[in-house]
Amino acid sequence: MAINLLVELPLTLREATRLPQLQRDGRRPHIASLYRWVTAGARGIRLESVVVGGARCTTSEAVDRWIAALTAAAAGDAHPTRTPTQRQRDHDRADATLAKNGW
Repeated sequence: MAINLLVELPLTLREATRLPQLQRDGRRPHIASLYRWVTAGARGIRLESVVVGGARCTTSEAVDRWIAALTAAAAGDAHPTRTPTQRQRDHDRADATLAKNGW
């Protein structure tokens, strides 16, 4: 699902560090963690974000969806997401197999 700014309130990543669902033992995550979750993801699952007025933003609802996806992945309910490098490696391997078999 994508962020819908018509119904979800955007929060800068710095503001999102204050969300209670991201706090562990009463401590907020570092803003660098949110940037990493937006760009690289955690366990292959990226936190949804948008750019509003030049600032990278997310929403409380997007964080909730991200946490649910991480929980499902940890429980084995979701298919693991391949990184772009893994996807390219699998693609190259399939091409080589097809070429070897005369395709």
